[in-house]
Amino acid sequence: MRRLENIWEEVVASKLRIQKDTYGEFVIYEGVKIQRLHDGTIRVLNTRTKDEYYTHVDALQLLRFLRRGIYYGAYMLTLDVLEEKLEHLNKQIQRKNIRGYNMDKKKARRSDIMTKIKETYDKLKQLNYNK
Repeated sequence: MRRLENIWEEVVASKLRIQKDTYGEFVIYEGVKIQRLHDGTIRVLNTRTKDEYYTHVDALQLLRFLRRGIYYGAYMLTLDVLEEKLEHLNKQIQRKNIRGYNMDKKKARRSDIMTKIKETYDKLKQLNYNK
């Protein structure tokens, strides 16, 4: 299995634009920040948070990056985020539908999220075909 250093090597080998900041080097792709600090530490962060700070990806998400690479890991993280949003929105629709609210905006938002989920699955399929 790969190590975090291999993830950074994959970033360098990719055509993604590496940026620099006061902490080191980083790239942001599909809502994921992969960062190599000046001391050599590699971090994989989720940029799609409700807070103003990025969060470390969880163990399962990191395992996806280690096993299948940066593109697969990024797309799977995107799916996790979108499916969480969809679940939250479905619960809102269910609660408000009981009360008789107009659901047109929420249903349109749900349709947008479902379209993004399909597009992300299509990107994953492309990754598998290109191997």
